[in-house]
Amino acid sequence: MVLASSHLTGWYIGYGLAIVVVLLVAVLVLAITATAGRIADVADDITSTLHVARERTEVLWQVATTNRVAGNILDTATAARKALEGS
Repeated sequence: MVLASSHLTGWYIGYGLAIVVVLLVAVLVLAITATAGRIADVADDITSTLHVARERTEVLWQVATTNRVAGNILDTATAARKALEGS
């Protein structure tokens, strides 16, 4: 019996190490998955914040058009004033 028991000791050590390695890999995979989930949540928050920022600053692109229209109104008002002063 002692001979069989000492002969299987290597197998027991091998199985024990294999279980430890499998558990370690499982823990690492769970940690990586959890981290990826948190990164995805942060990316979603960033994306929604960028959409809000784009919506709030979209009117800034219309400033040039507003200035051009205001200039046209001013020119027309100036011409109208000159025309009314002359009559």
